[in-house]
Amino acid sequence: LSMAVSLSVKGRNCVVVGANASGAALAKFLFKKGAQVALVDGGNFDAAQAFLSDKLDLTKIRLEVGEFNPQTFEQSTLIVVAQGIPLDLKILEVARNAGIPVYSELELFSLFVEEPIIAVAGTNGKSTTAYILKTFLEAAGKTVFSNYNQPLSEYLNQSKTVDYLVLTTNSFQLEGLQHFKPKMVLFLNLTEDHLNRYPNFETYLAANREVLKNLDAESICVLNAQDPHIAALSAHLPSKNLFFSTQALPEGIDGGRVQKNELT
Repeated sequence: LSMAVSLSVKGRNCVVVGANASGAALAKFLFKKGAQVALVDGGNFDAAQAFLSDKLDLTKIRLEVGEFNPQTFEQSTLIVVAQGIPLDLKILEVARNAGIPVYSELELFSLFVEEPIIAVAGTNGKSTTAYILKTFLEAAGKTVFSNYNQPLSEYLNQSKTVDYLVLTTNSFQLEGLQHFKPKMVLFLNLTEDHLNRYPNFETYLAANREVLKNLDAESICVLNAQDPHIAALSAHLPSKNLFFSTQALPEGIDGGRVQKNELT
């Protein structure tokens, strides 16, 4: 049984948290797969309804907006958190403690796709890098889906598959991943940008490191040789590791040097 079909949602009570573009696409997908879906959001009902009116059939998908209803969560057998919604909400913690699985958008996505994934991780430059990779791959005649300018879950609602999925992955999406296994990871950099969300740099690094947890000898990891936090990760990785730098790479290290727009 492949990983991509290992989760059945048919007939299950699913809660999607977040009435944004990601949440709407997730609710649509789960409903299409036969789930009973409630879309919940802590915001304003009229605004949510106006946003969703042309995206979802709200006679089939239940919309609950305002203060979260604990009963909705208690009665669910799967909770999926849309992109941009914190995974550490109190109500999600209660659900986890009650044994209800709570998935990020990325985790759910990884259970339903089999196409090779190229994950772009780090603090800065992810969207630009994903755009460049998509452009290169398309120039080589490959079909590509990327989430740099659209929700990840939009792909789940497409009828056509592609050759490659080029995904930007931020630390919030990566927290608590279990099944996500990219074919290739590009780890760009880490700076102290999100420390309003994390108590210190170490926990921020740990959240980003989740993108690497399922790599194996078949995986490829491309690392920034000039970022000591990222370069140090290679010591513990089973993957084929390549490095990039604007300086000369040490002897015996595989990778490329970028100098005056030339790759050597």
